[in-house]
Amino acid sequence: NIIHDEDKRLSIFTNTPKSIDTSLDIDHEIRDADLVFLNINDYAKSYIPSIKKHKKKIVVDIHDYDIGNPYHQPFIDVSDILFVSDIHIKDDLAFLNHMIKGRELVVITKGKKGSIAIDSHHNIYKQDAIFAFDFVDSNGAGDAFSAGFMVAYYQQYSIKDALKYASICGALSCSSHDLFPLDFDIDMIDKYMK
Repeated sequence: NIIHDEDKRLSIFTNTPKSIDTSLDIDHEIRDADLVFLNINDYAKSYIPSIKKHKKKIVVDIHDYDIGNPYHQPFIDVSDILFVSDIHIKDDLAFLNHMIKGRELVVITKGKKGSIAIDSHHNIYKQDAIFAFDFVDSNGAGDAFSAGFMVAYYQQYSIKDALKYASICGALSCSSHDLFPLDFDIDMIDKYMK
């Protein structure tokens, strides 16, 4: 990712090397996992049969999804919880209502405009962005957001509170030259949740 004027991002995607070994037996790790956060690199598709066999919840972040791009479809198809950036989404509500079919939850991250989510009952949840920290750069904010959301959601936070928790994680990521503050402590998030 190259961050430039006013926090605009240019993402450059390269091909995955052909030498990635997907024959590693991680079936037991999948079996023992609470859920699987499935990466959208092509090689990750080879793990889908094992994930399905063990009936694990699958979380997928399709990032800057260009609507209709067939590359993402296998990942979308297996997702139970789906995250996406709003970069190419023109109508949040139409997208959410379309994508929620067969899923537990869909979340759109909107950068400085916060986030919006829909659950399987078609309830809509909105969260403003958090501006409590000095801004450095946004590289890694989306990953911090989705990881933070899943941590809170799996601790039985409501969707509304999980979105707030995730927004704090995203904002903390933006406050660091690294992908996340090196002095991070879980108590930081709890403090800001209050």
